[in-house]
Amino acid sequence: MPLTSSPQQKTTAVCFYGITRSLKYTLPSIENNIIRPARQHGNVVVLAHFFNQSRIDNPRSGERGSLDTDEHRMLQADHCMIEEPEACLETWRFSELKPYGDS
Repeated sequence: MPLTSSPQQKTTAVCFYGITRSLKYTLPSIENNIIRPARQHGNVVVLAHFFNQSRIDNPRSGERGSLDTDEHRMLQADHCMIEEPEACLETWRFSELKPYGDS
């Protein structure tokens, strides 16, 4: 699906990023409360950028264990990029952006 639309037909981009770790629980709510209502107003494009991560160890959230590396497929995103976790820091020149703070 193209990312452009005619003046009469609006396009909404619904974007996901990070790691997938609970889509099996949250996807029905996302579909019912975000994606379906947005489709009533025009085209919807689902975009995703996820990290290729098979384990999580997050002391802040208490999460620890394995991750389903195929869970992102549940989204059926129109466009999806899977990236190694540390690769983005170099690819997107994080060191040059860091002085601007965390928006």
